[in-house]
Amino acid sequence: MELFVKMFNLERRRRHQQQQRFHRCVLQKMLMTMLAFIVINNKNNGVVHAHPYLIGDTQCTTPHPTTRRHAHGAPTEDASITFLVSWTNPEGSNAEALGENDPERVIPESWSVGGNKYCKSCRLTLTVRHTDQQTYKELVTVSSGTLLEQGRNMDGQLNYGDGAKCSGKRYDAGFQSNVHHYIWTAPNGDVGPITVKVTGASGQTSQFKTNAVTLTYDEAIKEAVENSQQPSAPPGAVNPFEGLTDDEAVHGSQGKSKSVRIIVAHGGIMLFSWMVFPPILLYAGRFKENIFGKHWYLVHKYTVTLMMLFVVTGLILANRYRIDTLGRLKGIMRSRHGIAGSVTAFCWFVQPVLGYFRPPKFLEVGGGATTTPNLKRTVWMWMHRSVALASVLFSIFAVRTGLKDHDPEMTFGEEAIEEIWNLNFFITYVVLAYICIPILLEILSRKRGKSTRQYSHMELEMGDLEVDT
Repeated sequence: MELFVKMFNLERRRRHQQQQRFHRCVLQKMLMTMLAFIVINNKNNGVVHAHPYLIGDTQCTTPHPTTRRHAHGAPTEDASITFLVSWTNPEGSNAEALGENDPERVIPESWSVGGNKYCKSCRLTLTVRHTDQQTYKELVTVSSGTLLEQGRNMDGQLNYGDGAKCSGKRYDAGFQSNVHHYIWTAPNGDVGPITVKVTGASGQTSQFKTNAVTLTYDEAIKEAVENSQQPSAPPGAVNPFEGLTDDEAVHGSQGKSKSVRIIVAHGGIMLFSWMVFPPILLYAGRFKENIFGKHWYLVHKYTVTLMMLFVVTGLILANRYRIDTLGRLKGIMRSRHGIAGSVTAFCWFVQPVLGYFRPPKFLEVGGGATTTPNLKRTVWMWMHRSVALASVLFSIFAVRTGLKDHDPEMTFGEEAIEEIWNLNFFITYVVLAYICIPILLEILSRKRGKSTRQYSHMELEMGDLEVDT
């Protein structure tokens, strides 16, 4: 009997050491993938950080680059960049026009003020056009007046960051196009000539191009539009831009399409990771050798490793997209999707760490096992389950907000919610993955346990001294 107990303890110790080696291996791989994640993102930061609109937010006096930056050549004056000053609505009033937050809107030629002019407190549209037909992200500054905040993507949304900086004297345009419309309110009076300057780059390695225009004060333009007797509709009643086309406008680019592919790949990888890996880990940890055989450790091990690779890849893609569209990783926690996704990823990385510090199932006295349950193991188990539950709940919210909060041009939005991530799909998946399949596996596990497990007299006396797995 004493020999049997010693052999039993040795086997338990061997199993415990094997599991410790497994978790140590997982931690090492996790650290290596995190290191790769940091290196890749730092590399990406170095390349993309040279875009002109990524000049530090606090640089208001001289925000435009004057020398070569990273892969971009020193800025050169480019006459193909043209400027047009127009009214923001057909009445020439300061009222908001329906559709003015559409970055692809077309400004009618008849709305032009008749030159590079401004009037007292007039609400105008400054149109910057690149006639070389290439698409640009750009930085625009005005020496006076205020540029309206319409978001970095110039669509009236701030979920991708602010566009207006320096008290409205500067605008960082992340919307990639050869035509950009900036809504600008002129100063309250004649302040002399006002300079509007733009610096743009059409790609990560393209040369900076810049140009500027000077606006002069002319109150006559206000009087002219007031005396024009143009028929007008109540503000906001109709969309004056609807149906208008600009054959020379080019919105988006290969870079934009690349960004779409990047974020779609991120969503697909993270959705796959959430739907596939957690249930498998749950099944392996719950049913062990009864379902997965004596090599259930390998199932658990390689599933964890594969999940880590998928998650890190998804995070790299997400941050690559954020750099391409916003220019930096700053502000990840500003959006609800960023918060939910970060918490989910954190939970997934915490699980292997918890596994590494898992205490033994039974208390050990004098190097030998006892039948007394270990309280630390119970606390650890509930922590392990709580983190797993939190990761599942936050992943659900992250997937839903990821679909809903992205731009409609990415084929996400309400339609995707209705067609893909609707309530029926969610209920079906949860019931199938976390209720039906576990019940079936539980029944199968118990049947196999009854037919294969045999207890010795010593095991029955000592109680259920199940191997600590």
